[in-house]
Amino acid sequence: MACRLWFLLYCVVVAAAYKPVVIVHGILDNAASMDDMKQLIIGAHPGTNVTLVSLFNDADTLKPMREQVAGFGDSIRDVMKKSPDGIHLLCFSQGGLICRGVLQATPNHTVDTFVSLSSPQMGQFGGNYSWQVLPATLCMHFRFRIW
Repeated sequence: MACRLWFLLYCVVVAAAYKPVVIVHGILDNAASMDDMKQLIIGAHPGTNVTLVSLFNDADTLKPMREQVAGFGDSIRDVMKKSPDGIHLLCFSQGGLICRGVLQATPNHTVDTFVSLSSPQMGQFGGNYSWQVLPATLCMHFRFRIW
């Protein structure tokens, strides 16, 4: 009986020791699209606090990066304040660039692990092929509106 009690106590302590995970979505996407990733984390580590940041969803991901870094930064810093022992930051595609901006702009952050999935951290190689895929008028519209 004492062995079972110790084992149960050990399981509670280990489960309570998981650091929170913050997930940031990519371009032309939204937080709900990362729900499968959240469920995988919770399935592997029950009791883990997983936060999907729901900001700049869908077409709003085309807004200036400075705005996105500021917005996501506020949300991520809120989670960091609640977790002084550290958090894990999991960011996909453009979200990886945003998270990197947040980390660079946040002195004394508490991010323990930063995972950047499919993010062009070293830039992009190759030309801009959007001219071949999108009609010229649409490309010109985006070029002058976004950049």
